[in-house]
Amino acid sequence: MNQRKKRYRRGGTVALAACIGAAVVICSAALGATSFSDPAGDAGGAPDVTSATVTDDAVGLATLSVTIAADLALDDDIDVYVDSNKDDEAEYYFEAYRDTATHVGWDVEHYDGKGWTTTPDSPTETFSRSGNVYTWTFSQADIGGSTGFNFWIFTHHYVGEAVAARDQGPDDGGWSFVYAKSKGDVQVPTSHALASHGRAGKPLHLRFSVNDDSGSVATSIVIYKGTKRVTTKAYGIQKVDGGNYWAPWTSARRGTYKFCVTAKDKAGNVSKPSCATVTVS
Repeated sequence: MNQRKKRYRRGGTVALAACIGAAVVICSAALGATSFSDPAGDAGGAPDVTSATVTDDAVGLATLSVTIAADLALDDDIDVYVDSNKDDEAEYYFEAYRDTATHVGWDVEHYDGKGWTTTPDSPTETFSRSGNVYTWTFSQADIGGSTGFNFWIFTHHYVGEAVAARDQGPDDGGWSFVYAKSKGDVQVPTSHALASHGRAGKPLHLRFSVNDDSGSVATSIVIYKGTKRVTTKAYGIQKVDGGNYWAPWTSARRGTYKFCVTAKDKAGNVSKPSCATVTVS
């Protein structure tokens, strides 16, 4: 963990391409992705941004990582600008910079409409580095309670106080991220088929378990003989609690069959099929 340290921002406000404003302006965004790539070899001597990833957890803690092609040289920096309310202007930026040969400092600042100021310390605002990957964490509350954000990245190589080279990620416009818990129900149900058996000509029980955080799912069962589909059984939305369930099926012939179970919740999330053998004697 590197110590947070306020640094004077050389060069003032950064504008995106031809979009000039009081704060950084986003021209366009690619929605719905969590992994982003930027062409290598276009940095002209600045730290070369190659990719970025954003993930979040159930309580809204975002983890944003930036990968550059090589480690930061002395005094070079990475600035991640965050448009937390998607008004096409950045309200926050997260910075990492090489201040000594053995140390990388970091800072987080907020734009209040007049200028950039360091944000108050927060236990959920952290920074770490592993090789050429630079990572910040921050909560939704840290960026004003946002349900998602646009962001873009600038890196700088300095000669003295002047910017000698700069890379931008993406090369045109910005990227966008939406917190998972703001997207509604994204939890996939679980399904588990259990080996079953019975006698030919009599109803047998196809045993399985299904569950979902919503507490109800629709269940689909497909029965196979080898690779040939024998029949399908479908059940509408029903309450589930993770226990074992069964569905009746009668086979007129003896042999070994297979059945596969999938579960679907009200939000349309579908479990992976789970299959088990059915022995009919």
